[in-house]
Amino acid sequence: MQSISTSNLLEIETNNNGNEQPFFRKWWNAMHNYRVKVSVCCPLVTLGLVAMLVFFVFMLIYLPNRQQHVTNVHIISVSYVLIYGTNTKLGQTTNATDLASIGNNLMKLTDLTSITVVNAKLIPAPIDTAPRKRQVVTDTIQCQKDPGTTGDLLVLTISVNYPGDCVDTDCRKAYDNKIRNLFNSLHAKLSFDIMFANGQVPQVELSFCFIESLSTASCWPACSNSGTCSSDGTCLCRTGWNGSDCTIPVCSKPCLNNGTCSSPNTCTCISGWDSSTCANPVCSKVCLNNGTCSSPNTCTCATGWDGSTCENPICSTQCKNNGTCIAPNKCSCTTGWSGSDCSAPVCLPQCQNNGTCTGPGVCNCTADWTDSDCTTPICSIPCSNGVCSKPGVCSCAAGWQGSECTTPVCSKPCLNNGTCSSPNTCTCISGWDGSTCANPVCSKVCLNNGTCSSPNTCTCATGWDGSTCENPICSTQCKNNGTCIAPNKCSCVAGWSASDCSVAVCLPQCQNNGTCVSPGFCNCSSGWTGSDCGTPICLTPCSNGVCSSPGVCSCVTGWQGSDCKTPICSQGCFNDATCGSPGVCTCASGWTGSNCTTAICLPGCLNNGICVSPGTCQCTNSWSGSNCQSPVCTSQCLNGGVCSSPGICTCSTGWSGSTCGTAICSSSCLNGGVCQTPNVCSCTSGWTGSNCQTPMCTPVCSNGGTCSSSRTCACVTGWQGADCTTPICSRGCDNGGYCVSPEKCYCPQEWSGPECRKRVENNGCYFGKDRVNLVDGGQRYIENLKVGDRVWSLSTDGNSFIEDEIVLMMHNEPSKAELFYTMETVDDNTISLTTTHNIPVYDAEMDQIRYLRASKLWSIARHSSTLLHTYSCVLLRHEMVFW
Repeated sequence: MQSISTSNLLEIETNNNGNEQPFFRKWWNAMHNYRVKVSVCCPLVTLGLVAMLVFFVFMLIYLPNRQQHVTNVHIISVSYVLIYGTNTKLGQTTNATDLASIGNNLMKLTDLTSITVVNAKLIPAPIDTAPRKRQVVTDTIQCQKDPGTTGDLLVLTISVNYPGDCVDTDCRKAYDNKIRNLFNSLHAKLSFDIMFANGQVPQVELSFCFIESLSTASCWPACSNSGTCSSDGTCLCRTGWNGSDCTIPVCSKPCLNNGTCSSPNTCTCISGWDSSTCANPVCSKVCLNNGTCSSPNTCTCATGWDGSTCENPICSTQCKNNGTCIAPNKCSCTTGWSGSDCSAPVCLPQCQNNGTCTGPGVCNCTADWTDSDCTTPICSIPCSNGVCSKPGVCSCAAGWQGSECTTPVCSKPCLNNGTCSSPNTCTCISGWDGSTCANPVCSKVCLNNGTCSSPNTCTCATGWDGSTCENPICSTQCKNNGTCIAPNKCSCVAGWSASDCSVAVCLPQCQNNGTCVSPGFCNCSSGWTGSDCGTPICLTPCSNGVCSSPGVCSCVTGWQGSDCKTPICSQGCFNDATCGSPGVCTCASGWTGSNCTTAICLPGCLNNGICVSPGTCQCTNSWSGSNCQSPVCTSQCLNGGVCSSPGICTCSTGWSGSTCGTAICSSSCLNGGVCQTPNVCSCTSGWTGSNCQTPMCTPVCSNGGTCSSSRTCACVTGWQGADCTTPICSRGCDNGGYCVSPEKCYCPQEWSGPECRKRVENNGCYFGKDRVNLVDGGQRYIENLKVGDRVWSLSTDGNSFIEDEIVLMMHNEPSKAELFYTMETVDDNTISLTTTHNIPVYDAEMDQIRYLRASKLWSIARHSSTLLHTYSCVLLRHEMVFW
C-alpha cells in the first residue's frame, strides 16, 4: 500500500528558495516572468506580441469557418506526467538515461507514433497503509493493487504531438481525454529494461498509477524527422538530427574534403572522395607498384616509379643500345648487350686468349690469334700435314714430322732399297713388294705350294717340278691310259682304279658274291641278277612288297601274305566295319574313327557332351538338350533372369543374387528397411521415404513441426505437444480465456487484451453515420456526439433503458481495425455488427422485443441451431436503433 502527493512527484527543477515546483507551475511562472520583463523593458515588443495573439485567435476562428484545411504549419504538442509503480527499490532518486528506448516501448504499447520522453527518474516512495485505489483523490496518488510493483515510483514526463488536423479546442480536448484514458486503461503490468545514470540496467516491471496534463506547445516551423515539440515551443530532435526544426543531420565524425552530412552519421562526398567521412581519395585508375592514391585521380608513386598510375619505372642511368627500363634501375637489354645500362657488348662464345669484345659477337684478337672468338693461333709458316696449335708451332698429324710437317714417318724401315714415300707407306723398286719392300715379286704365280724366293724365281715343293712348279712327279707309271695328276697319284680312265690304274671297276659294285670281270660287268651267282647282282629273283610277283631275297617277298607296312595282297588294320575294325586298306577301316553308316568305334552325332555334342551312339549325346550334369547346348541351373532363375551358363543366372535390371531373387535399390534402405523390389524399400514401422530415411510420427506433426529421428515431433516456436497442436501463450490466458494460437488468447466476451486481463467496458465500435437517441429528445449521428452528451443506453442485463453520459470517444480512428459479425435473418437479410452493438430482436417464446449485444446473439447462434426461429432481427428502415 502506498500513496504520495502529486506535489512531491511533479518536480522538474527547484526555485530560488530551494522549494520544489510542479512542472506546470514552473511553466506558468516562467511565462509570467517573461511577460513582466517584456512589459517593463520593451512596451513596443509587448504590443507586437498582443497583435500576434489577436491574429492567431482570428486565424483559429475564421479559417475553420471558411472550411479551409491547413496542415503542416505547426506541430502542436501536449506534455504529460506519467507515474508507475515498479518492482525496484534503489532507495534514492535516480535519473534514467535511455529516454529514447523508454519512448519506443511506450509507442509500441499505445500505438501512438509521436511520444518523446523528456525526463524520467526513479524516486523512493513513502509507505502508506491507506487502501489502494486506482484514482486521484485530492492531492494524493495511489497505485492499483499489484504486489509485484510496490517499490520505487517511475516518474515520466512525456510530450505527444496532436494530429496535424486537430486544430480546434474541442479536438485537442478530445485527443487529450483519449490519451488520458488510453494510459489509464493499460492495466496490464509492463516489463522492459531501463538504463539509469548509476550504470544499472534492471528489468523494470511497471503498473500504472497516475497521469496529468502539463502544457500545450506550438512549434514553427514544424519539427521534422520525428522531432517533438516541447513545452517551450522548441523542437526536441531525435538522435542524429539537430536544428530548430530537426532538419539538420548530425554526423558524429566530421565530413572531410567538402563532404556534406546528408543524413545522421552519413556523409555525401563530392566527386573524387569516398569513405564514411570522405577521408579517402578516389582514383579512377588503380595506382600500381605500391603507389598510393593521395588525392582524387592523383597517385603518389613509390621510389623508382613514375606516371599517372605509377606504371613507368625509373632508371637513374639511361638504358643504352635500345635497352628498355623494366623496373627501378633495371634495364632489359636487346640481344648482344648486357650490363646495368646495356652498355657492355656480349660475345658468345667469349673472346679467348686476351681478345676484347668490341661489339655484339665481334672479338678484337691479339697479333698471334684469330677467328670469331680468338681461339685460332697464327703460324707464319704453313703447316702442310698438321695444324697450328699455338702461335708459330705446328702440331703434325700422325705419320708426319718436321717443322712444317712435310716429312712422312714409316714405323718399319723400307727394305731392298725401298723408300718411305708417305706415312707407313714404302715405295719399292722393281721385283719387290710389301709394306716394307720385303717380298720378292714373280711375274707368274708359283703353283702347288711353290714359293717365290727371289724376283721371278719359284722354289717348288716335294713332288712337283717346272718353272712355276706346275708338273707332278709319279714314281710308278700310270697303266691303262692313266695320267699322273699329283705326286705319286694317277688319274685313271673310266672302269679302272688303283694307284697305277691296274684294277677294273664295277659301279655299282658286284653284290651277293658276284665278280667284276671288266669295267662295269659283274658275273652273278645263282638266285641273283642285275648289273651289280643286287636283285633277288622271286618266281611269284610281290603285289604290295618287294622280292627281298630269292623266292621271298618282303611286304610293305600294312600288307601281309606270301604275295603281300592282304591289308593289315592293327587297331581292329568294329561295328560291322571292314579293313579296306592298311590301317584304314571302312565304317558302317553312323560310325567313324580309326576303328569305327566313334558314333556320329549331327550337329555335334557341345560343352563336353559325348556322342554315345549315332545321333545320341550324353551330356554332363551342367548341360542338357539334344546336343548339350542348354546350360543347367540347379536353382530356378527368378524375376526374368536367364540361365546363361551352368549354375549362373544372368539377372534382369534391378535384380541380383545367384537366382536373381535379391532386389537392387540404388540408394541403401536405411533404418532397418529392406529392398523389396527394384528401387522400392519396404520400411520398418515408424519410417517412410524412398529409402526409409524419413521418420514417421504418430500422430502427424502439425503447425510446421518436424518429425525427428527419434520419431518425436520437434515443434517450432509457439507450439508444443506430441503433435505440435497445442499453442503456447507464454504469459498465460486469464479470466477463462484460452490459448488459440502462439501468444494469442481467445477471451470471453467481457474480457480482452493479449492475456484476457482487460475487462471490456462497453467500448464497441459503431459507424459514424449510425444514430443514437438523446435523453432530451431527437437523434444524433455518433460522429457528432460530444463529451457530456446524454443518451439512452441499454442496461447491463439488457432488460431496460438507462440514461448514460458520453465521457470519452474511443476508437474514432478511421484506420483502426475492429471485428464485425455478419448475421442473416429468416427474411434473407444480412447485417454486420461489432461485438458490442445493441440489436432489437423478437423473442417468439416471450412474444416481445428484446435488446441483445451482437456478440450474445452470435454466441447463441453458434451453439443453437434453432436461433433464427426464436429471434428475428427488426429492421427499421436504414436508421436502425443502435446504442
